[in-house]
Amino acid sequence: MTDPSLAAPRSHARRNFFIVLVLLIAVSLLLWYLAKNSGGAPRQQRRVTATVGIGKPETADVPVTLAAIGTVQPIVTATVRPQLAGVLFNLSFQEGQIVTKGQVLAQIDPRPFQLALSQAKGNLERDQAQLDGARVDLARYEKLLAEDSVFRQ
Repeated sequence: MTDPSLAAPRSHARRNFFIVLVLLIAVSLLLWYLAKNSGGAPRQQRRVTATVGIGKPETADVPVTLAAIGTVQPIVTATVRPQLAGVLFNLSFQEGQIVTKGQVLAQIDPRPFQLALSQAKGNLERDQAQLDGARVDLARYEKLLAEDSVFRQ
């Protein structure tokens, strides 16, 4: 035997569930309709027109750039060794620049080499003076030897 007091709450709960469900569907349909037709203006007036321009086609260079992360490896590497050692006075190139054979790359401070050149010229003049003195002595001794004034030694 079923209790009649238990059957009444089930039917009320079922009826309330259907009423809430119908109300939720109605509210969602109303919100959808209002969102679709909001603003009050017809759809054609809200649409932005596209501007179309005309131009003459032409051939032109288009710069192509590629941004990437990586390393660059040169095709050819060169080891530069100076013929002289010294303090660098001037660099005539930028790093990564393409250089050609015979191009001046760097200038070494010329002052130490100018000093060495001056010293060598001084030594040459001293040696020339000694040579001239030795020639004068040779001429004198040859003359004295011809007169038989000195020993042959």
